[in-house]
Amino acid sequence: VRAGATILRQTGLLTVGARDGPLLSGSLESARRFDLRLQCLEAADVRRRYPPVRIRDDEVEVFEETGGMLAPELAVRAQIDAALELGAAVHVNTPLETWRADSGGVEIRLEGGETVYAKRLILALGPWTETLLESLGVRVVVQRNVQVWFEPKSRDYDAERFPAFLVERPELPALLYGFPRSE
Repeated sequence: VRAGATILRQTGLLTVGARDGPLLSGSLESARRFDLRLQCLEAADVRRRYPPVRIRDDEVEVFEETGGMLAPELAVRAQIDAALELGAAVHVNTPLETWRADSGGVEIRLEGGETVYAKRLILALGPWTETLLESLGVRVVVQRNVQVWFEPKSRDYDAERFPAFLVERPELPALLYGFPRSE
């Protein structure tokens, strides 16, 4: 990763939903379980802090100060670089045919017939995930998530003023999430 690159930007994370909904109850349980600090907010607090946010009076809001945005490409590159420094072999764009594990380690057969032996195996399968996991009896549902980027007309959505957010509402077909504007 290039020097000075920001992998994680901590803008805070605002989570909004029904108190008994899966998002809020899961967030509160994770905070309890992993000793994360969450700040419970009232709708009026959110409206005052983040005027563009439209909060309903019956919703619950929690704010996690250390939440934010991860640059996925930079994070993956940093992980690969660290693995290489520790002596790992990295095979990109190489389909996995099979693997077999025993007490001595893992035997991995790659497309083209190459066999690799290792103590440990980490799989980042990409397009082969569904096929490989289903062959192991693990059902995977691949879902397309559409991303849309807007250019705000005001500075209210800048990362210095606006958090990343998660919103769960019964009328939405899926979780709504977003990120502040970041240069």
